[in-house]
Amino acid sequence: MLTTIVIAVAGGLSTFALSLVPFIGAIRASTLATLVAYTVFLVVFDSSTANAFGALFFGGSFVGMSSSAKLSWLGVTLAASVFGVLSAAILPLLNGMGGALGVCAFLSVVIVYLSGMLYRKYNPRTINPN
Repeated sequence: MLTTIVIAVAGGLSTFALSLVPFIGAIRASTLATLVAYTVFLVVFDSSTANAFGALFFGGSFVGMSSSAKLSWLGVTLAASVFGVLSAAILPLLNGMGGALGVCAFLSVVIVYLSGMLYRKYNPRTINPN
């Protein structure tokens, strides 16, 4: 489980970082990060493990494609961690169905974003008494 989370977070953070570079954007960032990571996985691991790790990294990169106006570095880290956990639970159930990585990434971002909104709304230190 820890390996899953670490790989997903690496995918999310590397994509998020690259997407902030001018003229790269989220799509190119995801592509570049995933190609580099998958190449490293193929060199280091057998093809089956490389495919599994590559899919986790790619799904994490979906999380990293989030707008910096919506998620911070911490938000991307948390959402990618949630993706790592969700992917272990949900992906086996969606085996063979298209869009499974995207669904897990979407749910992860929504969970973290809404949690942050609720925290800011109901945190006693941030409630405006007026």
